[in-house]
Amino acid sequence: MHTKITEVLLPTDTLLQKARTSLDSGNESQARDCAQRAASQEYCSAKLCTAWAEICEELGMARLAREFYEKTLRLSPNHAGALYGLAALLAEGGHVEKSVRHLKKLLKLDPSHVKGKALLAEHYQAMGLPGQAAALKPASATQEAPSPLRSFKPSVSRADTERLLKLFAGREQGFALQEIHPTTGESSYVFQAGSLTHETIAAHILGDLNLGIYSLRSDNTVCHAAVLVHVSGAMMEAARRNASTVALFGEKLHRHLVLLVRHAVQLGLPAYVEATGSVQGRLWFFFDGFLHFLKVKRFLKDFLEHAPEPETPLVVEPLLPTQPVGIGWEEQAIPMPLGLDRATLQRSFFLDREGKVEGEQLKLLHRIRRIPLNSLHASRLHCDGRQERVAVWEGRRHASFKRILESCSILNELVRKAVSGRILRREEKVVLFYTLGWLEQGAEILHECLQACPDYQYESVQRQAARLKGHPMSCVKIRELIPEVTSVLDCNCSFDLRGGKYPSPLLHVHPHMVPAAETFVVPEDLSLREAGRRYVALRLHLQESEKALLRLERILEKGFTRKKLSSLRVDQFNLLRVEEENGVTWKMERA
Repeated sequence: MHTKITEVLLPTDTLLQKARTSLDSGNESQARDCAQRAASQEYCSAKLCTAWAEICEELGMARLAREFYEKTLRLSPNHAGALYGLAALLAEGGHVEKSVRHLKKLLKLDPSHVKGKALLAEHYQAMGLPGQAAALKPASATQEAPSPLRSFKPSVSRADTERLLKLFAGREQGFALQEIHPTTGESSYVFQAGSLTHETIAAHILGDLNLGIYSLRSDNTVCHAAVLVHVSGAMMEAARRNASTVALFGEKLHRHLVLLVRHAVQLGLPAYVEATGSVQGRLWFFFDGFLHFLKVKRFLKDFLEHAPEPETPLVVEPLLPTQPVGIGWEEQAIPMPLGLDRATLQRSFFLDREGKVEGEQLKLLHRIRRIPLNSLHASRLHCDGRQERVAVWEGRRHASFKRILESCSILNELVRKAVSGRILRREEKVVLFYTLGWLEQGAEILHECLQACPDYQYESVQRQAARLKGHPMSCVKIRELIPEVTSVLDCNCSFDLRGGKYPSPLLHVHPHMVPAAETFVVPEDLSLREAGRRYVALRLHLQESEKALLRLERILEKGFTRKKLSSLRVDQFNLLRVEEENGVTWKMERA
């Protein structure tokens, strides 16, 4: 091969001719000098660079040979000879990942390149990917002798497949199927239209195919989440040829997975460990309903903030339903547990809390506990300074906050909606800001209430809470802003409105924070329009008061009759029940 290329190029490169002549005559020293001189020159011919690379290979000058092959590819990116030559040199130097990349490109250009296929299959085998290696070998070479031991596949019931589908429910239409490319041996999950069926999931469990799921529903909610633990790619490549080091990495990974599940147990969160290979595993959380994926993302981030630190070379990160693509994100297929990976030919298994494989994988599916949404929404994981970590809801420590929720059904409903992970309308947020925001530590309470909302932003809430002006919102204003909420909830609040105060939820906890309504102060020079506005406000206030008085009179009548009372001392007044011809009336007398 070298002689043929040299004969073609001799007339155009005397230095190359001299190097070939010196090499053929056994004068390797002179040939090396020629190669060193040639390395510093610029070439416009890919054939010349390839010829020099081949001479450098014969001389054992691997570094220079790589440089010449790289020059060839810069001049001719699809040069098959240079791609294979560079891949072989990279493999000899231990750069398997780079070698694989060039071999894939070579096989895409020339699928019948025998040496390229053989070398790539060898790489896949060394990387622990026998399934991908088998795809590049002749069918006769991949057949194994049958085992003398009989094996029995499990009976997969419809209840098993339905349970797996419920736990890993996601996109309403569409799933992914793992495929191995017959030319390059690449493994990928290919989108499939339609929905998962009992037969498809059963085939997945039996190992006939391997499914991937799209966790994100059309409304951007998910019902499960996972933490991915794997060995760093750079560390894995460096240790790939050392079986004992790879085994050590696997032990570290399993040990850390056990630490993570114990951390979850300390927090009161049911979590389940899955081993997806010797150097990769996942920790799963399942929710009793669907949550916005941003809420789940914050949950995983909060969980990992206080989790045990991983050892080198482990990487721990949330497994998200989307992956960054350019300047945006794209949903990604997540391998479904209990499948047989077509690349590694290893099955994923759930582990117990000690890191051992669960004996009955299908039965485990029916024992998996889900996290109730109310306990998840109303909790914030944090470290309280002690060795053990606990889950608490900071809002429950504020007595005034608890009291106002118990007293006002409207605010209680809005807070319940917020902590359930739903997005509040602007009017609903305004009500919360101008009521709860006036409590002690109001900004902190607002953060705790709104942090479960998918559109929550810390800085935005902090800024708006700091800019609160005026006075607490009145009950009348609340009814104007959210009539669809107030119309379906009973409001039985009764306030002491002496001194011209207006009804407001803040009167339940801090009456001094609610000033006298301006409508009760009537100056002589009031304009006609302003007088009309205040008159309407007072009439509305009077209607609210009359409704409340009627409800209170019914309660008083029932109590006085039961206890056979005619009067009741209340602070500095005597409340009298007077029977008249038209019925019962109530009077107040100063004591």
